Amino acid sequence: MKPLSEGVVPIVFVPGVMGSNLEHTEGKGRWLLNNSWTVKGWLFRDPVERRTILDPGNTQVYKDGSISGGLTRRWRGRDGSRIDNDDLMHARGWGEIAKMSYGDFLVWLENTLNAESAALPQLQQSLSRQMARLLQDSAGVSAGDAADAAGRAAQALARFHFPVHACGYNWLRSNKVSAEETLAQRVDEIISGYRQAGMRCQRAILVTHSMGGLVARYYSEVHRGRDNLWGIAHGVMPT
Repeated sequence: MKPLSEGVVPIVFVPGVMGSNLEHTEGKGRWLLNNSWTVKGWLFRDPVERRTILDPGNTQVYKDGSISGGLTRRWRGRDGSRIDNDDLMHARGWGEIAKMSYGDFLVWLENTLNAESAALPQLQQSLSRQMARLLQDSAGVSAGDAADAAGRAAQALARFHFPVHACGYNWLRSNKVSAEETLAQRVDEIISGYRQAGMRCQRAILVTHSMGGLVARYYSEVHRGRDNLWGIAHGVMPT
């Protein structure tokens, strides 16, 4: 594992509408997006059955959906014992969101942000090039100054650990409720969890897709959760 000398910056992914797995609180059915086969059953349900299962007042996030494989790192506990990748990612909430939509993306994000030591130079070079280009295009910085600043920034980022979490929410309910009762609680739990483990963790970064951006925006701007965030990266937020 990469040394945590500078601390932890959790990445919390918030999916779009219909991208969180749900279950009826009385066991009447689930909205589960592991793959196309788990969705096909809905084609044969009549409107009454669908409405019964997807009742906003009687549904909750289902936490045990499948997750994608392909993680390149292996984790060990304080006692040196190996931690199972699937168990760790389920603990981070990956089973709450649609594997068929986001599973491979979460694996890619985790692998990219937390590369093993041998892959760090290549990652730093890629980050340096992208940041230098951004500084030149958006801030009018000269090519030389942009390259120097980007290089220092890439080296600094390499000293942090960026564990990728996911936060499913009940997309049948109000975004206000999802922000106040789900996302706010999850961000607090993640940050406090790393602190209790003896790691330096000040704030998180949210990465959103579609309606998840509205949930994150309410949390940040109305619920005033911005004090817990370094920033938000939105993808196709509908506004």
